Amino acid sequence: SKTYPNPMTQYSNYTTAESGNFGEVLAVDGPTVIIGDNLNDYGGATPIVSTSMTGFSLRDNKTKTDSGAVFIAYGDPSNLSAKSYIMLKPADAASGDRFGSQVATSESFIAVTAAYKNNGTVYIYKLPGWGQVAKLTSDASTPVSGFGSSLSMAGDYLAVSSPNEKAVYLYMAPSWNLFKKLTFSSVQNISLSRGWLAVVADLTYIYKLPRLWTTDFTVDNVQISSPIVVNSAGDLILGGGRIITASGGKTTIGTGERLTTDADKNIYTATGGSSTLSIAKYSESGTSMFTKQLSGSGSIGTVEAKAVTADANYIYVAGRVEAN
Repeated sequence: SKTYPNPMTQYSNYTTAESGNFGEVLAVDGPTVIIGDNLNDYGGATPIVSTSMTGFSLRDNKTKTDSGAVFIAYGDPSNLSAKSYIMLKPADAASGDRFGSQVATSESFIAVTAAYKNNGTVYIYKLPGWGQVAKLTSDASTPVSGFGSSLSMAGDYLAVSSPNEKAVYLYMAPSWNLFKKLTFSSVQNISLSRGWLAVVADLTYIYKLPRLWTTDFTVDNVQISSPIVVNSAGDLILGGGRIITASGGKTTIGTGERLTTDADKNIYTATGGSSTLSIAKYSESGTSMFTKQLSGSGSIGTVEAKAVTADANYIYVAGRVEAN
């Protein structure tokens, strides 16, 4: 036999008079616990604050059948008297939406799926004010149900599955604009961990996510607000949609130019050309630290730089060569 430790905290259904799917989905991040109930019927305004999970008096306003809700417990998990409890549902909640079908949380954000709202809608709220900051839907030209069938949140990223589209949407804080849409032959499950995305499809696919800098950056003595992203092609993209290469503080990516950075924010570039490959290293401010041009001969034609990366000792470039 096995002996299991007693839980620090136990949560039961908020009122015995309310039948629903309380606890069918759950998300935890530190002391914050998100509990979904996608069959909740409450029709009043939220958020509702309570001093206990059983303190919500909802039985007298059941006017939005199966509209759904989420319940949030936050505070000190070892001190129940110091915890707060919130019931939350969107302002546009309607009967049958099934808000609370999926939940995810990371740091100061929570994401919640309303499975039957416009074929699937994902709402994002910011803690601790519980204000809605984004509302996400599929971008399919023909409505497809299932958007938000699974959610995963980590750091600055939110992954949303849409199995009937055979797609995974990747969004990025703080604006939660679409960062990347990935398509597969099927989508079964997704999981985000800091810096990585796993998608279970016909195979299991694992992606290394772009690095996000949270500091500001200066271009031509003009400060550009974060975030700063190195995308999958190696291009350095600044907040506000501006793009920069390392040399001279330019605000456009050169044709065929690929960029990457290291932990010290040095910038490395690789650019192909006619039988040549140019590589360079720059400081964060754009000061040239190293340049090298490699020239081919004989049957070497156009050289295309595909990607560049670097470690403490070497610069690595992947490319493609077209023979003359």
